[in-house]
Order: sequence, then structure tokens, then C-alpha cells
Amino acid sequence: MKKLFYYISLIIICTITSCNKKNKSFDIVGFYKSSKLNFIENLIYNTTKEINGLKLNLKKDSTFHYETCGLLIKGFWSISNDSLKLNVNNINFVNDSINKIRKPVSKKDFLIYKIENNSLFGFINEKNGIRINKLVRDEK
Repeated sequence: MKKLFYYISLIIICTITSCNKKNKSFDIVGFYKSSKLNFIENLIYNTTKEINGLKLNLKKDSTFHYETCGLLIKGFWSISNDSLKLNVNNINFVNDSINKIRKPVSKKDFLIYKIENNSLFGFINEKNGIRINKLVRDEK
């Protein structure tokens, strides 16, 4: 019985530590799209709130194009430790007639992503908890 407990504990510890490894050789350049959080990620981040329908194109020249359901964002990206930061040069509504009335406001926490396990995780603090934007590379 002690051996069984030992092996189960070892498997759990190995699983948890393997989920948190950083892949330093991850090539960040490419096209990304929103993805659902998996069960482990829901547990780790203690949330089921996700953001869907986002697209991000990171280019080799350190420029990016980011698209949401209502915004088009362009600028330059940089990496610091395990974080991707999107520095905005241009932000517009998708519907051009709205741009003539007012300009969109950029949220600072919306444009910083944690690089983890070949995915990008954006965390947005809201009054009722954290909303997560998980972006994965689109291999198309």
C-alpha cells in the first residue's frame, strides 16, 4: 500500500512540474489565435473565464497585427523574461464609421502575455475575477 501511495505521489508531482516548464527555444514569431483553456489551466489559474475570437500575427521585424471582434491594433512587440509585451502604435475600431466619432482606449494589462508551454496567456483583471486570453500558434 505504501508503494502504491509513493508511485501515485510521484506521478502527480511529475505531472505538475512538467506542466510548468518554460520552453526557452520557443520561436515566438508566427500567427496565433484564441484557444480554450484545458482542465489543468483552469485549475492553475482558478478561472473558467476566457476570451475568444482574437488573432495575433507576430512578425520577424518585431511588428505585430492584433485583431479582436471590434478592434484592429498595430505596433511593435518585445520580450522580457517570460513575457511578451505589445507596444501599440495604432488602434482602431473594425467599423471605420465609429473611428470618425471616437477612438478606442487601450488597456495596459490587455497587451502583456505570459509565454508558457508554447502558448501565450493574457490576464485581464476584472471586478469579478480574472479573464484569460490563451493564444496558440495556428499552424495553417
